[in-house]
Amino acid sequence: MIIHKTYRVIIGVLLVGATALTACSVKEEREPCPAFLSVSFPDKESIRKPVTLLGYNTEEVFRSRVNVSALEDDWLKAVRKSRFNLSAYCGVDRNEEREHFILIPIGTECDSLYSFQTGVDCTGDVAHAEVKLHKQFSTVSVDLNKPLEGENSIDRYRFLVEGKTCGFDLMSYEPVAGTYRIEPAVRRGETVVYFRIPRQNDSSMILTIWYLTDDGLRLPLEEFSLGEYMRKIGYDWKEEDLKDIDVKIDIISGFITIEVEGWEEGYTFSFIEQ
Repeated sequence: MIIHKTYRVIIGVLLVGATALTACSVKEEREPCPAFLSVSFPDKESIRKPVTLLGYNTEEVFRSRVNVSALEDDWLKAVRKSRFNLSAYCGVDRNEEREHFILIPIGTECDSLYSFQTGVDCTGDVAHAEVKLHKQFSTVSVDLNKPLEGENSIDRYRFLVEGKTCGFDLMSYEPVAGTYRIEPAVRRGETVVYFRIPRQNDSSMILTIWYLTDDGLRLPLEEFSLGEYMRKIGYDWKEEDLKDIDVKIDIISGFITIEVEGWEEGYTFSFIEQ
């Protein structure tokens, strides 16, 4: 029978410390004997950012920041014996960590968030969890097919994305209701605008586009119900790993095409009444 190296270490610690562990039940004022939580990362070579591990039931059990790529073996933690939810997440930059939620401030786009969650039973001496991070955001690209320069260049256009989802629950992946509002801009030297959105709890997401005149005035061009388009094509916001979305808009002809990463076909809709 092959025993994982981590478990050999833990079992050795438990055996060597048997006397001390037994003694912790002799005096009432001492803390109860702990359990050992072992966490493995089978894809650790691809995890380049620190991972936060959060244990939570009705309150926070622990929160630890781990440099996964530097681990030689499993990550170990002594915890009070109990059952709780374990979340692992990384990629938080401008978003906020609050209790067991990731919240996105108004004016800030969703970070490149990856997370994992599971229930763990630490009522015995040893418990183990295997962490596989999942993509919690979708990168949306919007292409108006405009040139880099000229009076109709992409720099003349302004974008507003609004929705009613402002984050997600680390313990369930469930979206958090709230205002989401960003004004993404085209990157220098590119003709496509990119922005990230979190898991959605409805189909309310709207993309508004303006044209900027020489006088600096914003002329409204069109309002696109992106959330409704995604609902119509069957995009699944509950997938473990959210897929990226490509949007192509022909303002002159009045058509919008939605393509989803990994799908064989795109979907085209007319947004001008015939």
